[in-house]
Parts: sequence; structure tokens; C-alpha cells
Amino acid sequence: VNTTAFTEFQKLLNKSVSAGKLYSTNIVSTYSLPFTSSFAYYGGVLAPNGDIHMIPYNADRGQKISASGTVSTYSLVYSVGGAYRGGVLAPNGDIHMIPYVANRGQKISASGAVSTYSLIYTISFAYAGGVLAPNGDIHFVPYSANRGQKISASGTVSTYSLAYTTTNAYRGGVLAPNGDIHMIPSAASVGQKISASGTVSTYSLVYATSSFAYAGGVLAPNGDIHFVPYNASVGQKISASGTVSTYSLVYTTSSSAYAGGVLAPNGDIHFVPYSAIVGQKISASGTVSTYSLAY
Repeated sequence: VNTTAFTEFQKLLNKSVSAGKLYSTNIVSTYSLPFTSSFAYYGGVLAPNGDIHMIPYNADRGQKISASGTVSTYSLVYSVGGAYRGGVLAPNGDIHMIPYVANRGQKISASGAVSTYSLIYTISFAYAGGVLAPNGDIHFVPYSANRGQKISASGTVSTYSLAYTTTNAYRGGVLAPNGDIHMIPSAASVGQKISASGTVSTYSLVYATSSFAYAGGVLAPNGDIHFVPYNASVGQKISASGTVSTYSLVYTTSSSAYAGGVLAPNGDIHFVPYSAIVGQKISASGTVSTYSLAY
């Protein structure tokens, strides 16, 4: 199902992972930011030139970290409180911001130019995160939206019907090895996915008893998709064959534990702490463990 553009995009990601394997020692450090504000940014995206762009939530300017580690800011065309939640790198090098409260799409080109474009469907708290499909479409993940929305590889915006909608439904999504896009359940009581052919369907979850249960997900090297526990008291994953199962966590908290996760070069998945006081990870073999945080 892969297009030529998507294959080239995968090569870029693989190159980034290979570069990560050069580092054998974890170094924790801090650095100054030119711009700070309450609830400033939500998510980040690696550009083809090595810059990391922070996605503006309440910030009224963009901010990025160059491949050499230099932090700088730049002007945005559009800003509003709660504007965007997450971003996605398109095959042509554009970074698309995912509209949350924003009623305009906004993107950063491979050359660094910022521009806006019209959306077909807008609503407050509409989408939270997005996923690049094998055909080059970027799908917005519905949070409180009752319509799906996507941007094609050519830049065309369109909408489509969802099989299930509710307030605070999903937060983030993950592309499975078979081309399915799985939405990560937040307050949703069922799983929802989009096939490589664009068919939307739902499936049963093993654990769906907590509001704001999970926030984001990560694809493991063996093809499992792990949901990142936000308020959930158990881990939950979907295998490459589509089987849903749960597993025990070492650390849980009553609310807002982790938000998002990252796959490390050694195959470990690290949950990103939101209110958690310890780090938590899942090894490539599936072992769950915790570790101390510096901050």
C-alpha cells in the first residue's frame, strides 16, 4: 500500500533511528528557551532538515530547535488560545498542525515558510493529534469532532463519516504495520480504526472503564501498539494481528500520569510523564519497569 513518497518518508525516519543508536550514554540536561508561556506548546515534529518544531497551543509564536541545538522563534500566521494539538510531517516535507480550537489549518513548509489554509469542518476541541496514512493522507484524530477530516498528499482537505463519536473520544493515533490507523481511546468506550483503503470501523476494548484513560500510543518493534496510560490503571495494547489485551503497570496514579510516549533506539517505549513522579517504560520483550526522573 506504500506510495513512493511514503517509502522515502520511512527512509528518513529510519535514518533518524539509526543516528540514535550512535549514542550509548543517556545525558540529561536543560537549556534556555527564547519564549515561554503557560500551556505554550503541545507536541513537536522533526522536520527533514533536522529542526524540531514545537506545535503552538497558546503560544503566539513558533519555536524550534535546530539540528545543532540552537533554539529560535519565528512568526506564525494564525494564533489563538488552544489552537493546535500535535502535528504531522507530510511526505513533501510540510509540517501540518492539528486543529483543536483553531478554525484555520496552518503548516510549515520544508523551507520554513508558515502559511494557513481553509478547513471544511471546525468546532472547539475538534481534533487531538494526527497520523500519516500509507497513501500520504494525514488523518486528524477526533477528540470531540463528529466528522473525520484529512489532508491528502496534494493538499486537498476533505471530511468523512466516523463509526463512533463522543466528547473527548480519542487522543492521538498510531499507524499499524498493516496500514490501519488506530485511534487511542480517551473517553471512548470502543476502539476505532481507519483501514489502508479508508474504511472506518470499531472494535471492542478489554479495558474501557476510565474517563481520559489513555493519551497517545506507540508502535513497538514487534508490531504491538501500546496505549499510554493517562488515568488508566492498566496497560492496554493491540497486537499486529488485531488482538486487544491488557497488562499490569508498575506505577499508576489517580489522574494524569503520562501523556504520549516515544520508541527508543533499543526498542524500549518510554511513557512521557505528565503528573507522574517516576518514569515508566516497556522493554522490547514486554517487561514494564520504572526509573527515577531528574525533574
